[in-house]
This record gives sequence, C-alpha cells and structure tokens, in this order.
Amino acid sequence: MNNNNLNFSNNYPELSINEVYQSYSQNPCLKNITFDVSKGEIISLLGPSGSGKTTILRSIAGLERIISGKISIDDKLVSSKETFIPPERRKIGFVFQDYALFPHLNVLDNILFGLKRDQRNRAFEVMELLGIENLKESYPHQISGGQQQRVALARAIAPSPRILLLDEPFVRLDIRLREKVRDEVLHLLKISETTAIIVTHEAEEAMFMSDRIVVINEGELMQIGRPGDLYNRPKSKFVAEFFGEVNLIPGKIKNGRIQTILGSFEAKNFEEETPVNIIIRHEGIKLIDKIDHTLPKAKVLETRLLGRFSLVHLQVEKGNSKVHLHARVPGLSYLKPQTKIGIEVDSVQSYIFPV
Repeated sequence: MNNNNLNFSNNYPELSINEVYQSYSQNPCLKNITFDVSKGEIISLLGPSGSGKTTILRSIAGLERIISGKISIDDKLVSSKETFIPPERRKIGFVFQDYALFPHLNVLDNILFGLKRDQRNRAFEVMELLGIENLKESYPHQISGGQQQRVALARAIAPSPRILLLDEPFVRLDIRLREKVRDEVLHLLKISETTAIIVTHEAEEAMFMSDRIVVINEGELMQIGRPGDLYNRPKSKFVAEFFGEVNLIPGKIKNGRIQTILGSFEAKNFEEETPVNIIIRHEGIKLIDKIDHTLPKAKVLETRLLGRFSLVHLQVEKGNSKVHLHARVPGLSYLKPQTKIGIEVDSVQSYIFPV
C-alpha cells in the first residue's frame, strides 16, 4: 500500500494538539508539541525510549492532564489548563502495549466489555474482520501473542471510536509474526477509515504503517512529514541517524567547500572554518571496481551477507587520518579482505549538519 499517494489536505483535523506542555515533578517531558491529525489518517509517534511518545498518547486519551496548551477532538476542546473532558467521553480506543485483556473473561466477553447491549452485533463483526471468531470461547492464556493482539485491537475498535491509539502494539510479537500482524492491522485501519496514532521506536515500522510520522526526542517535536520526506530530507543529524545506520565523516568548511578524508564536497549556507559532519547512509557509499585515480580508495576489511544485501566494512586512510565506513550492496559481495576499491558518495543519500 503506497501511503505517499494519499491526500488528507481537504479533510478537517480530527485531532488538534497545540503548544502542549507536560512535566513530572517539575521535569519537562513535553515541550511545545503541536500537530494535527486528519480524519482517516494514520500517524506514528517515533522516537527513542523516554522521549515523551506515550505521554502524548495518554494526554490525548485523557489519562493525564496537561500543564498548558490545548487538545481538541473534532474541533471540541477536551484538554487545556482549565478544561478536562474525562476519557470515557472522548470516544477514543486504546490498545495498550501489554494488551490489558481481562484474564477471567473469554475472548467474546473481553470484546463485549464496555459495549452497550445494542452493540453486541458489532463485536461479532469485528471478530470476523480480524479472523478470531473461532476463539470466542477461549481465554487469554489459551491463545497466542498474535491472537491476543487481535483481541485487544477488536476490543478497541468495536465501540467505533473516533480515534484509535496504539502504544507499541507489536513490540511483544516475534519478528515474523510482527510483520504479518502489522500488515493486517494496516489494512484493517485503512478499510475502516479509522484515524489512528501509533507509538513506536522503530523507524521501519513507522514508515510501513504511517501516512505521516512525528519524530519526538527529549519531549520536543524534531520533524513531521511523510515517510519519504523524513528519510530523504532530514532536518537534523538526529532524524537522519534515526532512519537507518549511517557513516559520519567530520569535515571543515574551506573556500566554500567541505574538506574531508574522502575529498571535498559542495557546502551550502555555511561560514568558513565551520566544523560540520557529513552523514552518509550505508547505501550511499558506492563501490567502484575500476581504475579511476580521481576517486578515494578504501581497503576492504570484511564482508558480511545479511540476506538480501551484504555489508562491506571499509577503511579509508589519508596521512595520519583514517575512517571506518560501511557500504550496503545488493546480494552477495565477492570482495575479499585487503582488496582496494574505489568509493563514490551518492549526494542524494548524504546530508551535512553543523557539529
């Protein structure tokens, strides 16, 4: 499913978060968080552990009060310093990281919990949609982790919430099951046109699931945009590094260019003598196996096959300086240790940030 072709620009904001601050024991954990979510849009909150992602989710749900700022759902104010609408009146579904299923209730009763009597048919519709109708008499301890995840999701969406919040919903699943379940969840959210916010610390998961991604670090919003925009046009070293492993090359601006051990590169909007870092993605290092004296040479240290690609460890030396690089190449690499190889930097996959 190609999320990049989706257009939410004409939709009204289902959720609006404006200049939200939050703190614990006078320690700020959210600082001026502002973004909107359109109806039917899937947003990921991406960042390292402790960055404030779950606090944002809990504030939206009404599980925590905010210190200042505003949170509105369907253009109705639900949280501010003066206003607080309780969680049960916000029409929000919440899938917790540990699923929070009731161990003494079977699957059907878990899903029915909190539903009105006239919504009973909705529980069966959701179970059929998720393929768990045959588990209705089973108890949580009798079913697998993937099935528990589906039950938790079914319970969250059965009341037809206005917004669905998911707090790292796939983290407890093994990697193969995780890929299968998140694909199912994505298609379910799209089919049902559910507005959803997903917390994750995995960039690949955020790119797979999201129409847009909100990158959070230390309580601050670092960047927001479509997955392709954040990957290809990061606005900071933090964002560039969070979207995949990178090589970091130190350099300095001289005569309008960046002088590095790999040669000189074009510098834009930097003053002379400014120390900078060039960040190059592993796939941005191109290996050139031909005689070209204009290219820097690297020594192959070792090669490791990692499934669909190989990771080549390289070392570039110049005078007393040396730098260790990683290059990612498709398939199996036949380069042997100690081989000399020319390298070229793909400017599209390299970024320059001040130190």
